Amino acid sequence: MVKIYASDKQFWGENDSQTIQNAVNYAEETGLGEVIIPRFNERTGAPLWDLPRAVLLPSDMTIVLDNCHIRHADGSHDNLFRNRNMWTELGKTLEGEQHNIRILGHGNAWLDGGKHNGIFEQHLRDNPEKYKSMLYQTPITLANVRRVEVRGIRFHETRYWSLCFHYCRWVSISDLHFENS
Repeated sequence: MVKIYASDKQFWGENDSQTIQNAVNYAEETGLGEVIIPRFNERTGAPLWDLPRAVLLPSDMTIVLDNCHIRHADGSHDNLFRNRNMWTELGKTLEGEQHNIRILGHGNAWLDGGKHNGIFEQHLRDNPEKYKSMLYQTPITLANVRRVEVRGIRFHETRYWSLCFHYCRWVSISDLHFENS
């Protein structure tokens, strides 16, 4: 079986989000449907993946976090992973329902809130035109997805909730660890 590693040079983008997104897009186009994010980031030469914006997941996609450390980039106000149709008009319909999205951690896989960007719920109440929803602070957010699996991940100092599932069905979550102060 062909394995797609996000660290392969052919997928390198302007940042780690774009690099992983390029691998996801390739996996979708080829029908392989699985992307492995390894511990070592070949693009940066470090054991860290720093994401300034969310990786958008299509249906029939498995993300394998292989002993990797993924962190919200400093100053970012976006998820780490969310389904492609979330926040779209199509995503609010039955026709826009996605399916079979899996995010699986192997070994010591962790998602890290990084340096907090200073945005809290109070900011949204006081100035809703300036700030997007707090749900953008959540590492994994999925909406209108059928058959979801998330397992084997350590969440460290997340900026808001660690996971959010809106109108999802047949969801399996297991072996999650939370380290939030």
